[in-house]
Amino acid sequence: MESQIRIRQTTRMRKGRVSIAGARYFMALCTRNRNPCLLEEAIAGMIFLQLEQQADEGDIELLCGVIMPDHFHIVFRLGSRLSLGQVVAKFKSKTKSVTQWQEGYYEHRIRPDEVEENYAFYVFMNPYVGELCGLKEQWRWWRRWRPVPYDFEALLGDRGSIPSEWIKKEKSIRSALSVDS
Repeated sequence: MESQIRIRQTTRMRKGRVSIAGARYFMALCTRNRNPCLLEEAIAGMIFLQLEQQADEGDIELLCGVIMPDHFHIVFRLGSRLSLGQVVAKFKSKTKSVTQWQEGYYEHRIRPDEVEENYAFYVFMNPYVGELCGLKEQWRWWRRWRPVPYDFEALLGDRGSIPSEWIKKEKSIRSALSVDS
């Protein structure tokens, strides 16, 4: 019996991709072969360091992000220096010493009429929905860089614990967003 290997359709992912300086984007980057290596201290630290360096250089304005074992999500505003593809290529080039990345990436431009808070909530909830940590724990690899907290952050319990009903809320928000699970 022949094995069923999924063939990636990276050219379909690029169709309709537009770089707009100042636009907000939701993005996911995965490790090659979904290698679960990103939670190693040195690798996660390098990812955040590189993102922050690109922000300092004006490539992006960081809003929030989360690192998962084999991928990470980020919400950011594109700067005027580089195109979206150039930002990703630069990031992958600067972090290739710590991990290998899949060829493509998923991105969604957050339209002006879309609520950024929903994307931030989805990103924040990723490790909880994936059962990588308990509801009473704070996920170590979540970051919010924007100076103003998101509304949901005010509802966090002691030490960052989250209400159990947020799991159901995340699934509802995810189905309304243009994101790949």
